[in-house]
Amino acid sequence: MTLLARETRPGQHRRLTRLTLWLGLGALFFLVIAGALIAAGAGVFFKQVTFTSTAGITIRAVIASLLILLGLIQLNVLPVSFVAVEDAAKPLLARQARLRRDPRALAFGLFGFAYLLAGFG
Repeated sequence: MTLLARETRPGQHRRLTRLTLWLGLGALFFLVIAGALIAAGAGVFFKQVTFTSTAGITIRAVIASLLILLGLIQLNVLPVSFVAVEDAAKPLLARQARLRRDPRALAFGLFGFAYLLAGFG
């Protein structure tokens, strides 16, 4: 919601409301796609991945290890250079910046979709 807080300007409540709606629509779009996948038969796969299943435990262990590793890198405990990743990400970041400057509504919709994708993914 920090993204929305940056958009707050006196007297521009309509704009903020519109951007909030686009953020919600992006999240809704993700949930509709996930529901459609489950309805199309992917529910069998999702049922197998539970909190106590082998797959669920493995996913949590891998994600937790990755988050701990990234935390240690951020604290400079592990000196790692991300220059190659930065060079590879520059075109994507440039497109994202253009998208943010031009049609703000689309950018907020994509952010809403990606936020839930990252949370569920």
